[in-house]
Amino acid sequence: MVENNNSRSLPAEPYQLPKRILAWTTLWHEGGSNWEKIFYRQVSRECEESRCEFVYDHRLLDSADAVIFHAVDLRTQKKLPSHHNSKQIWIYLSLEAPPGTVLDKDW
Repeated sequence: MVENNNSRSLPAEPYQLPKRILAWTTLWHEGGSNWEKIFYRQVSRECEESRCEFVYDHRLLDSADAVIFHAVDLRTQKKLPSHHNSKQIWIYLSLEAPPGTVLDKDW
């Protein structure tokens, strides 16, 4: 409980760690700058949900809450993570019409 100036008790909100979002692929063949343009409100902390952290380092895979893959870049990079944390959310982002998002037949 937290006391304010009026001596009323308010429940304290528990601290929550930021949600880590790992961009696994580039976005239109460029690195973080394009992702930051798409997710500008979150990166600049203007979004009402400010507990997000965008990262690009594949070594952070195990600690990521979500992993995002851009469809067009996934086709050319063709490297998926070798393992998957069952609590992670994987996001397949396509800004193209369905015919423009053909996947490799071996996946």
